Amino acid sequence: MDCMHIKSLKLQVAVEQWPLITPFRITGYTWHINNVVMVSLEKDGHVGRGEGSGVYYRQDTPALALKKLESLKATIEAGSAMRLNAHYGILRPSSRAAQLGKWPD
Repeated sequence: MDCMHIKSLKLQVAVEQWPLITPFRITGYTWHINNVVMVSLEKDGHVGRGEGSGVYYRQDTPALALKKLESLKATIEAGSAMRLNAHYGILRPSSRAAQLGKWPD
């Protein structure tokens, strides 16, 4: 296959603020806005999107996720995301997908 015809992935990441209709309260904390990191991956005209908020009590924030994803952008866009999982543990397939063999190498 001619490598000139292979299109690479295009990664876009951003942090967004989603206002909540009603405040979210848990363990003595209250949120009025949900900060999320938005991710989209595009290849051959197909786009996959996802978002994540992190875990507040682990200081796992969307800003930190954004920084990590941006530092790995070239590797992800080169199609090496599955190899990143083994090293960084940043991707976690569902156990069902793994059982069915749907999680590529």
